[in-house]
Formats: sequence, structure tokens, C-alpha cells
Amino acid sequence: LHVRSRRQRQMCIRDSYVCVAGKANEAVRSTMSVAEIADMPQVVVSPSRGDFTGAVHRWFEDQGHPRQAMLSVPTFTAAKATISETDLVGFIPSRLLPDDSLRPIELNAEIPGFDVIAVWHQRSSQDPLNIWIRDLLVQVSR
Repeated sequence: LHVRSRRQRQMCIRDSYVCVAGKANEAVRSTMSVAEIADMPQVVVSPSRGDFTGAVHRWFEDQGHPRQAMLSVPTFTAAKATISETDLVGFIPSRLLPDDSLRPIELNAEIPGFDVIAVWHQRSSQDPLNIWIRDLLVQVSR
């Protein structure tokens, strides 16, 4: 995310993605290679674009293994539900685990992480309500 110079920002959380499959998915093992996962049908979370790229798309390409995106959903909640009921695999934030309907898959390469930040215009920096909301965001995300 590119933040303009007039915008202020504050880190809320740092997280990483975890590859997951449904408990009943017999095609996966607890440890797999990036190439094996890339060849499996996947659900992609793409909240603003509705396309098949998602957050780890470039990571797969950098590994030399374009992935087999079969379904795009707008939220991680939808991805979890889809993965748990199908043979699709996907990537979700680690904070959404554990989940009794999913099992994590360890990969032979490190999956990239991400930051969740709060962004506001500099004219709101001293606004008491804005300060309170930012502090609350940081507290609840720990």
C-alpha cells in the first residue's frame, strides 16, 4: 500500500499467511512443496478486485510456480468456509487459526507476511476521537 505524504499511519499488527486445506481433503499432506501446492486447485481472497491474483500471487510467480486459482472470494471468512467444504486449498492469516475445520500445510519455503496499518490525514492527528480510535485499534489487534 502506498501512503501519500499527507497521510499518517500506525502499525496495528504484523501477520503471516498459512496454507490450509479442509480436514477431509485427502490430496494434501502436512508438509508439501511450493510446486505441489501450486498445482492444486486454490481459492483466492481478492477483496477489492474480484480477480484471481490475491496476496500471494506474486510469491508463487517468484518461486517459479504459477498457481491454479479456481475461485475468487472477497473475504477470508468466505475462504475458510469454502476450503473447509471443498478440495480447494488457500492461504489465510495465521491469526485465523486454529480452526477445527481446517488443517495447516507446512511449505518448503517461507510465505510472505503482511502489515495491517491504520491511515489517516495529518489534519486529524490531534483530533481526540481519531486518537482514541487509533489507540483502540492497536489494543484490540494485540
